[in-house]
Amino acid sequence: MATKADGDLFGGMTSPGEEGSHRLFPTDLTIAVEVQDLRADSDTLFDHPIVKAKKISTDDELKVALETISIIKKVLNKADGLVKKWLAPAREEAEKIKKRVAEMTDPLDDLKKDLAKWAGEYQSAKEKAVAEARRLQQEQEAKAKETGRRAKPALYGAPSPTAPVSNVVKTDTTTSHFRNVLRVRIIDPNAVPREYCIPDESFIREKAESFPYDGTTIHGSIPGVELRYEKVPIVK
Repeated sequence: MATKADGDLFGGMTSPGEEGSHRLFPTDLTIAVEVQDLRADSDTLFDHPIVKAKKISTDDELKVALETISIIKKVLNKADGLVKKWLAPAREEAEKIKKRVAEMTDPLDDLKKDLAKWAGEYQSAKEKAVAEARRLQQEQEAKAKETGRRAKPALYGAPSPTAPVSNVVKTDTTTSHFRNVLRVRIIDPNAVPREYCIPDESFIREKAESFPYDGTTIHGSIPGVELRYEKVPIVK
């Protein structure tokens, strides 16, 4: 059961069923202290002349920039670790709750989909039966007109060719209607026109990385794709 204590972030939540045993979230004071430690390492980084100039002009500035990237990486890793430290227990509890709830909701969701499918199939069958009865009736009327004979009445129990199928179904508690929803399923990927396909960038990258590169020129190409290497600092 969740408890609430003054000054606690998110009401000082604890694990369900373990009231007072441990906190899932830190207090505001704890967050303030730990975040302030991170800010002490990072706030001065924005005051460097390189940042204001928005460019690097000398080798010394390059070294400073790379050292700054290293510092930023460390600060970001600390920040990420701080978030994970406090959220990990909460995520574990959330996953437990989702799993327990899913044990009930997943079968219900499957049943809802099955019932909707069966209802749609039944409604479609009714509409097709009426359409077929209407076609046969029109066919008989055309023949009767040619021969001068009276058209045969519909068989007993057959769908009425003149009565439309209602799209609305009412019960004691609900009112439902049917609508046509488009479903798309790829049955032959090779037959799908190109304009409906999305380029696979990961596959393109894998192929491009196999092309020889001498430091200035990529010896290979892929139609419609620009390939180039750019310098990116890898700071350890």
